[in-house]
Amino acid sequence: MGIVTSSAWLEVEYGHELQRFFLKNFKIIAVLESMVENWFEDVPVITTATILERCKDTEKRDRHLVKFVKVKGRLKDLIPYDIKSEFTKRFYYLDGLIHKIENTGKEYIKLEGTRIINTLNELKTYEDEDFRIRVIRQVELLEEAESTGKTAKWGKYLRAPEIYFEIMEEHRDKFLKLEEVANLEYGIKTGINEFFYLNEEKIKHWGIEKEFVMPIVKSLKDFDTIQIVPKNHKMRVFRCNKSKKELLKEKKLGALKYIEWGEKQKTKERGRYKKGGITFPEVPSVQGRKYWYDLGEREEAEFLINQFVRERIFFPVHKGSLADHTMFEGKAKEKKESKVIPALLNSSITFFLMEMSGRFSMGDGLLTLYGPDIKNLWVIDPKQVHPEIHKKILDAFNSLLTRPIKPIFEEVKEKDRQRLDRLVLKAIGLDPKKYLKPIYDGLCELVRERIELARMRKKVQQARTERDVEKIKEQLLSNILPEGPKKFPEEFLPSLKKEDFQEISIPASPLKLGRYFFGRQEVISEDGFNYQA
Repeated sequence: MGIVTSSAWLEVEYGHELQRFFLKNFKIIAVLESMVENWFEDVPVITTATILERCKDTEKRDRHLVKFVKVKGRLKDLIPYDIKSEFTKRFYYLDGLIHKIENTGKEYIKLEGTRIINTLNELKTYEDEDFRIRVIRQVELLEEAESTGKTAKWGKYLRAPEIYFEIMEEHRDKFLKLEEVANLEYGIKTGINEFFYLNEEKIKHWGIEKEFVMPIVKSLKDFDTIQIVPKNHKMRVFRCNKSKKELLKEKKLGALKYIEWGEKQKTKERGRYKKGGITFPEVPSVQGRKYWYDLGEREEAEFLINQFVRERIFFPVHKGSLADHTMFEGKAKEKKESKVIPALLNSSITFFLMEMSGRFSMGDGLLTLYGPDIKNLWVIDPKQVHPEIHKKILDAFNSLLTRPIKPIFEEVKEKDRQRLDRLVLKAIGLDPKKYLKPIYDGLCELVRERIELARMRKKVQQARTERDVEKIKEQLLSNILPEGPKKFPEEFLPSLKKEDFQEISIPASPLKLGRYFFGRQEVISEDGFNYQA
């Protein structure tokens, strides 16, 4: 059985049961994915082809070698023969590609008496100009899926550079999940952004007191440095935990008037998911609060995690501000690690591991990190950092705080970035001379592939739209003027003779028709001049 689906099932929660079902009922012959072209122009997702063979024999399934195939060439180049005129050639050529995939790793398959076994005991990678094929025993995939109780992210077998497996196999003890070293929570969900989010003009209009206004990070597009300074915020959030009586008593009339105005406002309809006509205090998302306008108390975070990443990758640090729910807020579990954790998070090795943790199956070029992806992100264990290197890492990190962060392709060329990354690698016992360049190359490759694939889809869609517009023009012309265009005016007035016409001079500017009176028609120019015919 061959199925073509979104690549999402390789990464998301529901993928766990799907993985277990496949592993316990089939031999997974191959999983194929291309990062050089979109297989379906009309489908805005990354697609995966999965080839399965029904198998009830547990032993045969377990010893089977699964192939994860990264397709490196375009299909038209891999299979150059036309399906209509060169079907036989196309079939034999395709058959050869199939054999190449299926026979990869065959040197590990042995025959002992009448029993077939395989001696492969680790992940193996084979690569040529057509494919990169990773081979792994099916039983190892099953053990991985069952031991975690969660979706085993199989996307890494398709996309990860070789250095990823070396680091995670030989140095796994140097890493922990982010949720093990930091407390994480969503940013603020106001429930009614149009009320809670304020700009300076709105604050000034209502005279809202400063104590009820706090900077908020709504999008990292508004910031270009790791350290976020409150004064640079474009957006503010209304934050008030006092009753209207208290506000009146304390003469906080600006906030009071704004709340009273808000109580009279109604939501606007936005598609089928948000009904209009509901007064702000009756919106379901604010019902459980002490006061509908009270966002509640919130512990200040030490760093932010952006859920949507493109080419600029960084974990901002901030004080005196809140964050929107499109981000996660984080705080070190141990106070003594509160400074070093943001520094480690902003190292390129974390960015590299984040590329493998996030999802980009939507094909829009964004790396998306949902709650489980963020919590399970592999990060350097801060306890692994030797005290002697600890201060050097913080000094190197401080030099990055206030300078603009560049797209990753440029960022890895910066000397202060390289200094921090070298120190972080040394701190966990990895030789920068061996690991730094492969990490940079792998990181840039992963980012470039997801960005370029999105650009490619957009370009194809634009070209297709232009073709469709031209096709519509042709269809309209053939329907309205089946015999072709006619010459104006003579072919439109074939019954009239030349002496029936009167020629008049007109300007090149736009004209409009005026009054029609006793057989004479006014033609009026832009400047109001009348031409009568």
